Amino acid sequence: MPTDFPLPYLLVLMVIAVLVLYLLHMAQSTAITELSHMLVQQNDPVRYLQMLDSPRLKLVLRPGTLALLRLDGVLAAGDEAAARQLFEQLGTLRLKPAERLNGLQKALDFYVKHNDAAGAEQALAGLEHLLKNEKSSKLQAVLADAQLLVGVYIRQDAACIAPLKELCENQSGPQRGVTLYRLAKLYHAGGQGAAAAQALAAARPLVQGTPWQPLVQAAQADPNLLATQ
Repeated sequence: MPTDFPLPYLLVLMVIAVLVLYLLHMAQSTAITELSHMLVQQNDPVRYLQMLDSPRLKLVLRPGTLALLRLDGVLAAGDEAAARQLFEQLGTLRLKPAERLNGLQKALDFYVKHNDAAGAEQALAGLEHLLKNEKSSKLQAVLADAQLLVGVYIRQDAACIAPLKELCENQSGPQRGVTLYRLAKLYHAGGQGAAAAQALAAARPLVQGTPWQPLVQAAQADPNLLATQ
């Protein structure tokens, strides 16, 4: 008896496989769109998180994707305890490189915001391990930004002053204002009160009308706030 599978059957199987993959992709795209609408347009993280418990979504989305989506929801809801649990869970899941990068960036921002030195250092170490062999200038810039973030907010490392000054020279508007604010933090940490005040004064008009405006104004009124925010 012939052992080769008849060509017509192979073609049918190939068509079925392509169709299944297409339908799965469409289901995934529809699910992501619905979730994004609920979280971004409707600004309803509670309903968003309820939608993630749908059996349908568990069928069409990978566990890693679901975990990252859930993370967006708990961060929007301000649930710190749930966010910490999800960051730990993400470390145990098989993720695509882009998903791993996404999770680590969110972890770094979260831990820096909460002044959690151990968590921030761990997230930075994860980014350095993930991106150490990357040649992309964009990804290297992501890593450099992460290192500066930890250097400024967690380590208060004076060695970050030079690269921040270099950044300032090539920036304008609110972006330059944020860099000046970070310089002010490092000047304050180093006991250079006059330099810190000068950096804040330069930053203030640049961050007008942005979420950074109240931070700069508060630091001008009480420079000791630079140590904690």
